[in-house]
Amino acid sequence: MPSSRTSGAEPLFLDTSVLVRLYYLEPEDPFEWAVDLAQRPGTLLAASHLAYVETLATFHALRRGRAITSRRQASLSAAFRADWPAFLRVPLSPPVVQLAGALAEEHPLRGADALQLASFAWLWEKEGKGRFFTLDRRLYLVARDLVPTVPVPAFEEV
Repeated sequence: MPSSRTSGAEPLFLDTSVLVRLYYLEPEDPFEWAVDLAQRPGTLLAASHLAYVETLATFHALRRGRAITSRRQASLSAAFRADWPAFLRVPLSPPVVQLAGALAEEHPLRGADALQLASFAWLWEKEGKGRFFTLDRRLYLVARDLVPTVPVPAFEEV
């Protein structure tokens, strides 16, 4: 699914709210457009190592909640694991964790959301390009004021 890391493309950093939707969309999901955006040819997808764990945990939660079968969970997890090596992956390094702590102290963020945003901020500083993509309203409202962010019209305040 993700393009080659050598493509020179601008990284599109996906948090877990977007990443899960690449593999599983609820019926009538209002954010179906996000999948189309992330799957455009030549898009270099990036994610935090945190998103790897959260995505697999979400698939398991869907099965526990009976939204999907065990077989479907196994299929989703296998597809995600197969794609993961092609993602530009941001490790949870000490600088990322320290930045996440600072973000959590300064903004109304949950811990995992602060780690997602800090992971992108680290990548953006290193690469000098990229966009952060989340479908979590609280995280979006903080991120759009700090880093280049994919616009989510449903979250824009009137």
